[in-house]
Amino acid sequence: MRNDIRDSLIKYCERQFGAEPARNEKYEEPNIIIKHRSTGKEYAIFFEAPVNKIRGYNAFSLPTVNILVVRCSEEKIQELLERRGFFEAYKRNSKMWITVLLSGFIDKEKYINLLRNAFELTDDPKHSELDFLTDTRQDKSKRFSEAYKDAPIDFSKVKSRRKRAELEKIKAGIKKSSDNLKNQSKEEKEKINIDFDSLQNIRSDAAVTMEKLLTEEQLDGDKPMPEMSLQEEESKQDAIDADMFFTGHEIYFLKALLNGKEYKKYLSSNHIKLSMLIDSINEKMMDTTGDTVIEFNGDEPELIVDYIEDIKEKL
Repeated sequence: MRNDIRDSLIKYCERQFGAEPARNEKYEEPNIIIKHRSTGKEYAIFFEAPVNKIRGYNAFSLPTVNILVVRCSEEKIQELLERRGFFEAYKRNSKMWITVLLSGFIDKEKYINLLRNAFELTDDPKHSELDFLTDTRQDKSKRFSEAYKDAPIDFSKVKSRRKRAELEKIKAGIKKSSDNLKNQSKEEKEKINIDFDSLQNIRSDAAVTMEKLLTEEQLDGDKPMPEMSLQEEESKQDAIDADMFFTGHEIYFLKALLNGKEYKKYLSSNHIKLSMLIDSINEKMMDTTGDTVIEFNGDEPELIVDYIEDIKEKL
């Protein structure tokens, strides 16, 4: 379904932020995803969504409606939800996203402000929006430098003798500095001496030490292993979990979600609360995705499709 507001906002993102709009095939509804060019994080999604799936929307004159789901701060979300045309996030975390109707009664400047704020929320602090907007000029300068870095310096076209003499001095100074660096590097290389006799002694000492360690390990292996208490086993498991991104319980739960398997008996037998487990996983993934990766659909937890690959990399 054509929508002029949607089309103009997509063009704005392309022109202003260098966005490359794309469709996400994992969603059944027609959609267009907008990602931050530098960080790769999503900050806006245009949907043609069923009206009965939008929480709080009561006008059912058409089966579908064009909406913009956009990243937003939690404080701003609470403020916007009190206004006409704004609703809870569609298929996104309602604490970090908000839905807005693409309708003529909302001023276009409000849409643009929402998009700019969303872009900044997903921006890298080390790579500000100002840097991003000047990338084209920087890229041109870089390409020029690369193209002419090995070109010979020709001062013959400089007419002024004084200027030509100054440029020749600069050229000579550059060559001298370059030669000094080369000589310094050569001297440092010559200073490196390897005493192979000492190296052989080190290897011999290491072999003797290894033999002693192996002998002690074999002697210890003949002794019966002491039984571990339940508390010691749990401490050992905690130590193993500490070396992993996810705990063993979190890995079991995530694999069950990924493979569509049952997990409730496992959580019950291990006395694990589902909401606390999900909060722990979302908190760990926040630095990677900038968003929650699991949300509830009714009473059932679901993985957000855009972050499945990120989760698999951590497992």
